[in-house]
Amino acid sequence: MGRKLDQIISSLPKARREAIEKRSKAISEAMVQASLQELRQAAEKTQAQIAASMGLAQNAVSQLESRSDLRLSTLRRYVDAVGGTVTVVVELKGGKRYQIRQGTPDLAISPRRSVSVTKRGADRKTPDRRAK
Repeated sequence: MGRKLDQIISSLPKARREAIEKRSKAISEAMVQASLQELRQAAEKTQAQIAASMGLAQNAVSQLESRSDLRLSTLRRYVDAVGGTVTVVVELKGGKRYQIRQGTPDLAISPRRSVSVTKRGADRKTPDRRAK
């Protein structure tokens, strides 16, 4: 049986582990700073295409892209329209990270598991009232 990534990293010298952690954080922070507009442009889609996929008017997508606060369900619908998936990662003090799975009654939290938030169906057909 192969070794897990955590085992490989833990066997590295301390300086190397610190360098890996620093680079990992820098990459994560750079990804978080992308706006919805940049995400849409990276996917080579127009606001009109996103609006049609979400069942909204183009101006509603423009408003979504300029907001500083979104519902998770709205973000999920937007990202789905762009062609991606949303993964929610929670980092607690001490650096422990969790990815949240949706679809279970208690929103189960699993440490270090690669699970994306993908709820489709009813959300896709119901426009977000906050976008109006």
